[in-house]
Amino acid sequence: MNDADPRRADQVDRGSQAVTLQRHGAKRAAERNAPRLAGLITEIALAAKLVARETRHAALTGRLGTVGSANASGDTQKELDLLANRVFLDCLAASGLAAAVVSEELEQAEILHQSAGADYLVCLDPIDGSSNLKLGTSVGSIFGVYLRTRTGDCREVEQELLHESSLVAGGYVLYGASTAFVYSLGDRVDGFVLDQEIGEFLLTHPEIRCPRSGDCYSINTGNSHLWEPGVLAFVRHLDETSPEAGRPYALRYSGALMADLHRILLEGGIYCYPADQDHPEGKLRLLYEAAPLGFLVEAAGGRASSGRGRILDVPRRSLHQTTPLALGSAEDVATYEQFLAEAAG
Repeated sequence: MNDADPRRADQVDRGSQAVTLQRHGAKRAAERNAPRLAGLITEIALAAKLVARETRHAALTGRLGTVGSANASGDTQKELDLLANRVFLDCLAASGLAAAVVSEELEQAEILHQSAGADYLVCLDPIDGSSNLKLGTSVGSIFGVYLRTRTGDCREVEQELLHESSLVAGGYVLYGASTAFVYSLGDRVDGFVLDQEIGEFLLTHPEIRCPRSGDCYSINTGNSHLWEPGVLAFVRHLDETSPEAGRPYALRYSGALMADLHRILLEGGIYCYPADQDHPEGKLRLLYEAAPLGFLVEAAGGRASSGRGRILDVPRRSLHQTTPLALGSAEDVATYEQFLAEAAG
């Protein structure tokens, strides 16, 4: 880890394990004078517990197949994609705190509540990396919470999200050997692991700090024939042998954004999903993937970029808008931006 946090990434804070996510969220939200936000985080965590159970049992229950339809981004939908989407919607609806939800699995926003107290709009990717399910490897969920500027009527969800609301919380859930829940309200990042025996997320990694540089990178090299010159040059740079500079970097790519980012957040490095010839505007969705994760990574001292600027400064244009994305250690992402700028002239 970096100088600001000398703890090893695999060194769990044993003294923090009596702190539940619900208790932690209540304290953090109270400090920000946003008590309802704690309730919303708790409902997202409940949905994550239910989805974790389904991912563990997916092979046994036969929920690994496709359903013959595509989501708003054109990806083939899996049965578990739709199930997880429904679980999150039901939990958020029951909370009474979310006015509407934008999901990768829905073409349009789903309005949940028009009443006072529904202060938030939630954007989510219910299952990221669902193609990994049939292999029994890691998948994840991503969420972003946006604060409304209006009360009551929520029919103009797109107007609010694109032009008015502010991102106030971002996080992800990683379903793997254990179920991890990592979130930020903007001032710090904290990580929890689900204790299945008691059914609670317990604090294991308080105040996560992303190292300023790392020794690994995550990118789909199968797309290298479609990359722009700056991305190619950057990857060649990482592969070069330079002991004094800590290179070559190790390639770590799982096909699940959450698994790759979780490693980088704790141990350093860079995750990239650049634009390419087939996806000139990138492939990851801004509202419910890139922006929430960028919000979180920045709160951990890292950097989040489109390759040509801060990801949180990318103008919002549509609910399912895509963007190139680079996340991780501040120095590594800055180097990536430099290579793209130099190649562009």
